[in-house]
Amino acid sequence: MTRFTIWIQSALWVCLFAGVALGQDLVRTCLDGSDDGEGLELTVDNFGVMHLSHVALVSGNLSYTTIEADGSVSREGIANRIHRFPTSRTRSTSIALSGGQSFVCFQDPLRDQVRLAIRTEGVWATEVVEDNAQGDGCSVLVDSGIIHVFYEGD
Repeated sequence: MTRFTIWIQSALWVCLFAGVALGQDLVRTCLDGSDDGEGLELTVDNFGVMHLSHVALVSGNLSYTTIEADGSVSREGIANRIHRFPTSRTRSTSIALSGGQSFVCFQDPLRDQVRLAIRTEGVWATEVVEDNAQGDGCSVLVDSGIIHVFYEGD
């Protein structure tokens, strides 16, 4: 019984210690507004800057937000009203970084399109990846300068 008790105490101590160690650097950041987290996607660059793509539920506007290592936040619009209805949900967006550019892909049910937004030198440009596309989301990856967009097709 003593060995079992010591083993349990040791196991609990390790779990508690590991849990505390892993949670010490947790920083929580909330987006402005209660409906800004639709299709939320996050990536972090080599400088510790967080890059987020997300959609507002009611307006359906797709946004790009950066959170600097010092906590300062900036936000830019990418595309307006990508939802068919104000209560439509955006299940996912996808974001990738490469060569100083940001890439965001998203389903645009209002226009039945898969679209890709590319930010170069602070300016967003969007292009249609595919028309007449039905689906719930997409994923973007940049590998050796080649942009790959994956999505659900008909």
